[in-house]
This record gives sequence, C-alpha cells and structure tokens, in this order.
Amino acid sequence: MRSEARWPLADLLRIKSTLLLAEGASGAAAAAEENFMQGVELARQQGALSWELRCATNLALLWRDRGRREEARAVLAPYDKFIEGYTNCDIKSAKSLIDELPSPQL
Repeated sequence: MRSEARWPLADLLRIKSTLLLAEGASGAAAAAEENFMQGVELARQQGALSWELRCATNLALLWRDRGRREEARAVLAPYDKFIEGYTNCDIKSAKSLIDELPSPQL
C-alpha cells in the first residue's frame, strides 16, 4: 500500500515544476530543474516510462530554453528508440524536440 500511494509522485513533481516556471519567481528554474530530474529518476525506478518521458521532455525544454541544447538532447536520447506508439502525444512531443536539438558530435 505504501508504494501505491507514491505512484503518481513523478508526475506531481513535473506538474509542480511547470507551475513554478509559470510563476517565474526567483530560483524557479533551479527548483524546477531539480524536480524534473527527481521525477525522471523516480519514474525510472518505478518503471513508469510514460511519466519518465514526460519529466525528461519537460527537463529538455527547460534546458533548451536556457541554451543547454546538447544536454537537452542527451536527456532525451534514450527515448529516440521507441519502435511503436508514435501516435502518443508524449512520444510525438519528445520526438519533435529531439529533431530540433543538435545531434551529438562524433
């Protein structure tokens, strides 16, 4: 039961971060970044791929908007290998962002 109560936590961290960024208070970007990163890790531990993808996409958007484009692409790189589900809006968003960001230097 205890772990069941925590299942939506990754998505709640993502939503909290989005609200922080919209508010625009001092330190909001740093707090949002930390929450997105925690959300990715928590979702990964839970095997919640959809929430992991959402948190990673939001983190990548934050980094892109702050000029950290290579890091943004790197955080999304694991999701570039989806072989099905391309009609899913989360996958579409991530794929679109991946395509917009610079490819890694060889």
